Amino acid sequence: MKEEILRELSAIITEKSGLHVGYDHIHESNRRYYYIPEADEGKPLFLHHYRGPFFVDIPKADWHKLETGEISPREYVDTAHWYFGYYWGGGNMYTGGYFTPLECTAGIHDKEKIRRIMKPFSCKGSFLASGYRPTAEQCQKCDITSCPFSSDPVKVPEEPSEIKSLPDNRGDFFDAVNAFIKKEYGYKLHGMCAGENIPLDEVKLYPNTSERTFELYIGDEYVKELLYDPKIAGFNWDREVEAKKLYVCKPYTGEKMLIESPEDFHKALIDLEIIKMWEEEEEKRRQWEEKSNNPEPPLEFDFDFSEQDKPESIWTRFCNWLKSIFG
Repeated sequence: MKEEILRELSAIITEKSGLHVGYDHIHESNRRYYYIPEADEGKPLFLHHYRGPFFVDIPKADWHKLETGEISPREYVDTAHWYFGYYWGGGNMYTGGYFTPLECTAGIHDKEKIRRIMKPFSCKGSFLASGYRPTAEQCQKCDITSCPFSSDPVKVPEEPSEIKSLPDNRGDFFDAVNAFIKKEYGYKLHGMCAGENIPLDEVKLYPNTSERTFELYIGDEYVKELLYDPKIAGFNWDREVEAKKLYVCKPYTGEKMLIESPEDFHKALIDLEIIKMWEEEEEKRRQWEEKSNNPEPPLEFDFDFSEQDKPESIWTRFCNWLKSIFG
């Protein structure tokens, strides 16, 4: 029964989008590390995977309706509101995962627009993951005329303007928080991730180890609010930032401090031992450079957040380790 539904969904989605989605690449939606939150009911995700294929994430509630026969695969495809993007992984949530609506109505209709967006996404994702570029012959068969990863010299070697203009409110929010932190407290942000258990009205700052900066964490629900319904030009991001409760957090312990003034921020740096951590890391790097005459820090895990306080596990630890090495 399940395979029959998947095969039917595969055929319908492939026909309507003009892009092949295998039945084995249609999944029940789950949170994908800190890159892509679990999809909401009625809002499936059509994404490019860093390993190559296009795939679809069906929200759990929607999958239940399909399995029980409450809705047919064709009815589902035609009545759901579809979101398109990518799941590439990498350094942080902002560059590693993305989705946005490409049509204002339910269903999949504009096959040409979907191809213009998703085909360059697939070339870029494959290149970022493995350095792979399609052959000139493959590019000549492709109807996309502008692509920076094309091997066809006739094609325009730049990202299509249609992709450049896609909205991503996460970047606007990050920039607004970064400007606020620099103005009020004198520090900068470097990196952005999503957290499962962060309330909609909160944001958290975790210290980076490789430099005296912070990584911004926002909740899954807020990530979805930013991506599902993009804000229009002129939206007041400063007011949006002011409406959030700001916490500075200590790795490992789950400790956090609410920040409402520069005095609170300074106190958090001391009480949560963040300055002490930075000083220790800087001393490690200094000693390493003296010993090895090498500007790179020692190859070791410096620290990681607790499972309770930072939602990801071994993959996040690995990413933080890489970041501590390469900066």
